[in-house]
Parts: sequence; C-alpha cells; structure tokens
Amino acid sequence: MFIFYVIALYTLQLGVTPTEFQCFQDANAMDWFFVYKLPGGKSSHYLLPAAAADWTVAADIDVATQPIHSTMNKYFGAANKENANIVAYSNFPPHFKFELPMSPGKGVIMAEDANKGFWLVHTAKYFPNIAGTIATLFSNEKTTKDAAAFLCMSYSDVNLRAIAKIIDYEQPIIYFTQRSAAAAAQPFYDSSEIQTLINGLHKYQPTASTSGDSIRTLTAPGTVKIFATAPVAYSSDIYSNYVVKILKKSLQVYTPGTTTTVLRKSCAGTLKVENVLGPITVKDTVIPIGQDSARWSVPKSDTDFVCLSNTGRTANDAKYGATVACVLSTAATALFIVYKLPGGKSSHYLLPTAADWTVAAAIDVATQPIHSTMNLYFNSGNKDRANIVAYSNYPPHFKFELPMSPGKGVIIAEEANKGFWLPPTRFFVYKLPNGKSSHYLLPTAAAQWTEAAEIDAAAQPIHSTLNRYFAAGSKENANIVAYSNYPPQFKFELPMSRGKGLIIAEEANKGFWLVHTAKYFPYIPGAIATQFSNEKTTKDAAAFLCMSYSDVNLKAIAKIIDYEQPIIYFTQRSASAPAQPFYDSAEIQTLINGLHKYQPTASTSGDSIRTLTVPGTVKIFAAAPVAYSSDIYLNYVVKILKKSLQVYTPGTTTTVLRKSCAGTLKVENVLGPITVKGTAIPIGQDSARWSVPKSDIDFVCLSNTGRTANDAKYGGSVACILSKDAAALFRSMITKQNLDA
Repeated sequence: MFIFYVIALYTLQLGVTPTEFQCFQDANAMDWFFVYKLPGGKSSHYLLPAAAADWTVAADIDVATQPIHSTMNKYFGAANKENANIVAYSNFPPHFKFELPMSPGKGVIMAEDANKGFWLVHTAKYFPNIAGTIATLFSNEKTTKDAAAFLCMSYSDVNLRAIAKIIDYEQPIIYFTQRSAAAAAQPFYDSSEIQTLINGLHKYQPTASTSGDSIRTLTAPGTVKIFATAPVAYSSDIYSNYVVKILKKSLQVYTPGTTTTVLRKSCAGTLKVENVLGPITVKDTVIPIGQDSARWSVPKSDTDFVCLSNTGRTANDAKYGATVACVLSTAATALFIVYKLPGGKSSHYLLPTAADWTVAAAIDVATQPIHSTMNLYFNSGNKDRANIVAYSNYPPHFKFELPMSPGKGVIIAEEANKGFWLPPTRFFVYKLPNGKSSHYLLPTAAAQWTEAAEIDAAAQPIHSTLNRYFAAGSKENANIVAYSNYPPQFKFELPMSRGKGLIIAEEANKGFWLVHTAKYFPYIPGAIATQFSNEKTTKDAAAFLCMSYSDVNLKAIAKIIDYEQPIIYFTQRSASAPAQPFYDSAEIQTLINGLHKYQPTASTSGDSIRTLTVPGTVKIFAAAPVAYSSDIYLNYVVKILKKSLQVYTPGTTTTVLRKSCAGTLKVENVLGPITVKGTAIPIGQDSARWSVPKSDIDFVCLSNTGRTANDAKYGGSVACILSKDAAALFRSMITKQNLDA
C-alpha cells in the first residue's frame, strides 16, 4: 500500500497526437516514482511502485530509460510541445547566478487541457530549463554538484488544480509558464487555481493549508497529503507547528547540519520533532553534510509516510513559506525518499509497489523516472501546447539560492546567427503608460521625439533591434545575457538589485547593450510578437536606452554591471564554434556566475568605452550593495562628473530623499509629473529613472534606481550618453512645478 502526502508529478506526453502526461519509467506509465541523485555527477538510484523494496541503480540520471528522462521527454520529444500546460517554479531558476531569498519551493506541473498531468517536486538547482532540451537538463554544475531528490506523481487535472491552490500558500517563484495552444478554451490553465498560482499575490488566513482525502494519485489511487504554510512576520517551523499536529505522529526531520545550525528538537508532549543531522547513507553511498539539497522526514513509527520538501529546520527555513509532500508506502518508508545523491547525478527511486530503492547510476538516464517524466515535455514537438507552472527558490540561471520559501516543483499539463544585428549606434525610447504607444530619439534626430504609435511595430527601434535575434534562422549562434529583478513569468518584483538590461553579441566582434526599465521584458524563449503582450510590461511608462559596442567594450561594461549584483535570468553561449572568446571571457563569466564583494564599492567606465560607429561618449556608473544607505547620485555620479545633477524620481518630498544643496555639487529632485511630447505621465505610472546635469555637460542618463530610501538599499547602475540635443530635450521636461530644487 502507498499513500502520497505532498509531492506530485504529472507527466504529459506531447506529440503530433495528444501527448499523455504522467510519470514514466522508460515506456511504462507510473503512478509515482522516487529518484535520488547522488552528489558530484549524474549517478542516481530510483524506486518504482512495483520495485520499492530496494534502490534500482542507474549510471546516469539522464539516460533515456531512466524515470526523469522518460517523464520529461514526453514533453521535450513531442512534436507538439505547444499543446502542454506548464508551470515551473524555483528560487534558483535556470540562468540565475544566485538563489533568491524567497520561497525555496521547486517543482514542475505539466498537464493536458482537461485530463491529467504530473507534479514533479524536486530539490535541484537550475532545473529544469524548459526552454532547453532533454540533453541539457543535467548539464550544469549547479544541478549536479549536490545530492537532490525528485518525487513525481500523476494526477487528474482536478487534483492538480487543488494542488496548485495549496502550493500557492508558499508563494513560490514562478519562472516559466505555458498555456496550451491545442484549443482556444483551456479550462485547466485558465482555472482560478492555476491563474492564482501564476499571477496571484495573496495574504492567506489562516496561514496554512493541507490537502483533503479526495486528492489521490491517478492509477490505483494512492492517498496524498500536501502541507503548505504562508510566509509570516515571525519564525514559523512547518514541522512542529503544523505537520505533526495534522498527522498526529512524532516526526524525524532530515536537515543536514549540527545541533548549533538546526532548530532545537521538540520533545515536549506526545508529539515530538527530532532532527536527523546527517551524514546519511543511500544504497551504500555516504552523502556528506553540506552536499545534499533534499529535506525529507518520516514519522517515528506506525504511519508509513515519507515526506519531501525544500524546507528543513533552520532559522532561515522558518522565515519563509514552505510545502511538505508525503507518501504512504510501507516499503518506501524504510528507505525514506527518492533521492539524488550529492556530487553528481547518481540517484535512487521508489515506485508505489517498491519496498526498497531502485538504484539508478545517473538520474538523467532515459529510463529513469525524472528523465522519463520530464522528457515527455522536452522531447515533444509542440512544447508550446503544454500548460506549465514551475517554482523554486534556486531556479536555473540564478547564481545563488533565494532566502525565501524553499519549495520547488513543476506542474506541466496538456490542454485535456551568429552576429549582430546592430541598431543605430544608440537610441532612446520612451514607452507611454497604459499601452504600447511610444516616442524615440536617434543620434541624428534627438532634438525632438519621433512619435511611434506602437513600440512593437516592425519599423520601430525596439522591434527592429530585437528581431535580429527572434527572426534569425540560427538563434543558437548568439551570445546572450539578460538580467532583471522582474523577469518574465515572475509574479512579483524581487527585492534586490533593480537593474534591467540585455546584452546580445557575436562571438568575437560586436553587439549591443539594451538598458531598460520595463517589467516582464524581454522574454527570450518567446517570439517578437509577444514581447509587449503582458499587462505588466505595458501598464507603466518605461524607458529603453540601446547602445552598440565592440565586444571588447561589452566585456568592460559587463565588469561594471556586475558591481550592482544584477539578477541574471537568461544566458546563452553561442553554438557557432567551440571557442567563444566573448562568452567565455572572465568578465562575462563573472557577470553570469560570480558572487563578489567589491572594494572599492563603486566603478565607472573609462574614456576608452565608446559606442561603435562614429564613436559616441558614454559614461557608466555602478555601485555595489552595502550594509548602509547609499545614494549613487549623491555619493558617486556628481563627484565623477563634477556637475550638479537633476534626478527624476516620481514621488513627493516625503517619499524621495532630500535634495542636496550643500557645496557646489548639488543633487535636485525632479518629482513629476512630466510631459513627454504632449503626453503627461502621472506620478506612480513611470518606471524610468533618468537624470541630466543642470548645465554645461550634455549627458542623458538612464537607470532603474532613483532617490528613495529603498533605492539606496541596493546596488545600482546608471548609463549615460552624450547628446546635446537629447539633454536639452530632457531639461525641457523639467519645470518649476515638478522640480524640488
């Protein structure tokens, strides 16, 4: 007998004919499976329902017959990927260079439109990259370094919606979503539960939830229980405050650490919480403390539950929301959970009828549960027809784990050139609020705004520039770094570095840097037509400054940008040749992967950094986050420029830092509202933060950082271009009514 208590994985098979999404091991549909990937590689063990008495050893977790490969390839190998519903979440998504200090949950939901799907709960960083391929799921060192666990469960669409409602308590970091394109009506993806998970920002009362008895797995249904708690203002341990009280059983919780790093055991009363500190041994493999991302738990006796989570019992864990998934399986309980072993991809897994781990040498071997399940998506020919929600506090591309809810999972459901491509040497675009209307300036036409009704019309600068990539027949030959504290698919702004920008370059020649202030932009795996399709992007006014550079100067700019500690959410290394001197340079690699403490804490560009054609003078400033309040304009920009500055920060004299009038170098506040080419932009509807010297030196500067107390908490960057006409135009937007001088 087996009963699942939290983690569910629903696999969709996508193809020219409808893909059947549920958990798979090789060609065998599974109600559930456990995979344990070992540290330092891809070796893994797994358990299946009919073979849970011991681990099945698999050399590589990504071999075609392994569960993870088999499951995920239903998507990746499908001919109609676009027919899958997908939600992926993680606080360390692919491309991110650090973990977000938020909900640690990680998972994927894939489902048909009105039938079934799977929920894959996991603890792996940088996984899965839905925009990638089945072959690259376990190609990143961030994914393979530590041990990790994967629990996949197949569900009906009704139960997946119920699970999504519970998951949302944790406030997971949604980093990828897809609505099935199979039909106009998508009752699963458009349901209130899935839409709330993707877009909702709720304060839940009460602050915890658990699944009811009606939530069961798909075939030969097993009872499941899913626990979730919302983040609260005080320290809250989900195990002692909630799980033991619902299960009415004492619990042993695995949190690798020591008695000084883990919360004290709770021995008062009849319901106890004891700590399993590690190291542990999985199928003769010792997993050292510090090399395991999984957090599992089991009742001390009687009830044969095994639970998986990204949340353990540390003071940091207790700060965020959490989910805990439990399965009831007499055979599996003695072994505990599906586990990816540290230091690689070795793993073990459990299936409903299995009393011991099935050992899988590598978790991504094609026949293993994780591979089999996820490959239903990755091997699909129409990925865009999957509905997807993925959440994690260590998503792919992040370079550190977010100190937030540790939950990780994925819901995927059925529907039931190399080179550049240069724009003008530079351009400045101002998008107006509540739509796509915009105006732009070009180097030879900067005395007045050129009006463009739609920012994404084919002849306009943003469209023309980005379409060099989106319309290319060889997208894989571009080097790309995209960063933002409000990336596409995310449902809220990250409380970190506010920088937003995009670098696209040839492997050893030239490229561009697009600095912008738009939320949810750009979505690199998407299409040119969808870049301004989201209301989060079009609601507020936003500014875009694009500059063309040599590869040498782009590397120098990357070094400066890194001071800010930007949130990298997408990267791509050109596939045009094995050697990629630009992408593999120390500057780009540090920007993508480095975590540095800079001294001194600020940097500026030298005179050698100039735009590409008829070189234009630029100035780039960046400041690192520090423990104290630091205003980049007052403490740095005016001192380098040696000019007084007028800084646009929409607000009032009570919400914006005080103007600085002492000495010869002044910082004055432009509070708004402002008027751009006859259009008034109200305070509160503009994301742009621009500045100009009061006189003499004709720079126009753009940033995401203004002059508020909150701005001064984080790192910041300011990009300036020299243009007499543009500077005069921006100064004309400053009036006695909107200036606090």
